[in-house]
Amino acid sequence: VLGWLGGYDKLVMSRKVLKHFYALEESDEQASVFYSGDSLNDAPMFSYYSKTLGMNTINDIAQVIPSLPRWISQFPGGEGFVDGANRILNAKRASIR
Repeated sequence: VLGWLGGYDKLVMSRKVLKHFYALEESDEQASVFYSGDSLNDAPMFSYYSKTLGMNTINDIAQVIPSLPRWISQFPGGEGFVDGANRILNAKRASIR
């Protein structure tokens, strides 16, 4: 069970953590943050960040989630995350060559 009280969501708290502990400003966040998720409560993160990944199970709620990720893996859960991470690493390797 996941729950919280007050006007907080993943985006509000993530931005506070990134600023406080990593000194990231908004422009730095957009350049460096990659976010992945698969639930309704991930919508604020999908909406705000430009580099977002959803596991294929996000398709089950595609009609009701306010914001979808920019890319949806063909795999669920951890497999979907690994798929996304591998694509990022492969793109990075290709750009170095």
